[in-house]
Amino acid sequence: MIWVIAAVIQFLNPGMLVSGLAIVLMLLFIYLSFENPKEHTDEATGTFNKRAFHLMLGDQFESGKNVLVVSVVVDDLGRIQTAIGHDKANLMLEIIGNKIQFVFQTSVYHSRSNVMSILIDKKLEAIAPQLKEIESFIEETIVISQFSVVMKSHIDIIDTGFFKDSCDDIYEMMNYMADHHQDLPDSRVHILDNAMVNEKARYTTIENLLHAAIENDGFQVVYQPIFDVRAEKFHSAEALVRLKDTTTVGFIPPDEFILIAEKKGMIMDLGRIVFEKVCQFTQENDLPKMGIEYIEVNLSGIQCVHPDLPKQLQTIMKRFAIKPAFINLEITETASVESGEMLNRNMLHLRNMGCSFSMDDFGTGYSNLSQMAEVVYDLVKLDRSLIWPYFYEENTKSHAILVNVINMLLELNVKIVAEGVETKEMTDYLSEHGITYLQGYYFSKPLAAADFLNFINKKNA
Repeated sequence: MIWVIAAVIQFLNPGMLVSGLAIVLMLLFIYLSFENPKEHTDEATGTFNKRAFHLMLGDQFESGKNVLVVSVVVDDLGRIQTAIGHDKANLMLEIIGNKIQFVFQTSVYHSRSNVMSILIDKKLEAIAPQLKEIESFIEETIVISQFSVVMKSHIDIIDTGFFKDSCDDIYEMMNYMADHHQDLPDSRVHILDNAMVNEKARYTTIENLLHAAIENDGFQVVYQPIFDVRAEKFHSAEALVRLKDTTTVGFIPPDEFILIAEKKGMIMDLGRIVFEKVCQFTQENDLPKMGIEYIEVNLSGIQCVHPDLPKQLQTIMKRFAIKPAFINLEITETASVESGEMLNRNMLHLRNMGCSFSMDDFGTGYSNLSQMAEVVYDLVKLDRSLIWPYFYEENTKSHAILVNVINMLLELNVKIVAEGVETKEMTDYLSEHGITYLQGYYFSKPLAAADFLNFINKKNA
C-alpha cells in the first residue's frame, strides 16, 4: 500500500522524489513486524506462544534437522482453574515455564493451553539429568499465593526424526500423546516409539471408520437377552453397538470406538443412530407381543448431560410409535456420580415421558451410596467384577462384599440385574440370594437382530 501511494504521488508530481522514502518505510514496516515481540509472546505466561512454536518447529523441520520436542503436560488444568482461578493457574504455568527454562537453558513455548514445550538439539541420553529434575519438580507442591497446588502431569518426548512427510504430523502426535497418556500410572515420562506411532495410526484409522460409519450406516446393533428367574423366561435385552467394518483393523471393542467417538464429538450422532435402530427394530417386529417388556439402551457420559438428549429421544420414539415405557436407559455408575445437575434434569424430563433408568456397571466406579438414596434407578446392574472374584478367584472377602451389596440394593427396593453370568453355579447362587434378572454367556451371547428373534421365539415358546 505504501508503494502504491508513493507511485501515485510520484506520477502526479514528477518533481517530488518520494520513491526512496517509500522503500525505506516499507522495509521499516517489515522489520518492525518481524521484530514485534508481542506477536510471539504469550501474555498469560510470559513465554513464547503457540505461533512462535510453530514457526520454530517448522524451520527445524524444513531444514531436515532432527530435534527433541519435550513437553510438560498439565493433565488437570481445568480442575486447577476451577479451584484457584484462571489468573493463578496461568501463574502456575509461568512457574513451570521458568523452571524448564532454568534447567534446560533454552526458550520455552506455551504450545497448547495445558502444555509447555521446548525444542532441544541434543540426544535423549544427554538430557536425562534435566528430565529427572523436571520430573521431580512436577511431582512437588507448587505454592501460589495462599494456595498449595498438587498437579497431575506428565512429560512427553518426541523425536522429530520419526516424521518425514509433514510438520502437521508432529502436532497431531503431540496432541495425541497429551490426551492419551494422562491416565497411565506407570510413569510420568512418555517417549515416542514405534509402538506409539502404530497406536496413533490405529486411533486415526478408527476415527476415520467412525466418520464413514455415521455417513454410510456402518453400525450394527446386537441384543443380549436378559433372563427373568421368577417368570422363567427372557423378558428383556440389552442393545449393544458394533462397527460393521471388521476387516480394516479387525474387531474393534465398543469401549474403544465409543471413547474415540466421545473425544471427537461424534457420540451424539452415534447415540442417535443406535436409538433409531432399536426403535425401528422394535416397531417392525412388535417386540412387546413377543414377551419383551423393555430394551436397555446405553447412554454415554456426554449424552447424559447433553441438553438436546430428551428432545432427540422423544422425536425418535414418536417417529416409530414406541412407548417410552418400553425404553430403559443405562447410565454408568461413574457418569452418574460425575455428571451433576444436568443429568438430573435430563433424567427427570425422560422419566416424566415414561422412560425408566438403570445404573450400569455398579461396582466399577466410586460408588456414591448417598446418591443411590437420592436418585431413583429402576434397575441396578451388578458388574462382573463384583461377581467373578467369588467364583473364579476363591476370594473369601469377595463373598461378603457381594452378599452385602445385594442385600443393600434389595433393602433400597431396587431390582438387580447380574451381568457376566457364565455358569450354572453362578445362576443358582445369584438366584438364591434374591437377584431376579440374569445376563451373560450362560444364557446367550449378544445376538444379531434376526438371531435374537429366533432365540426369543424358541426360548419363550
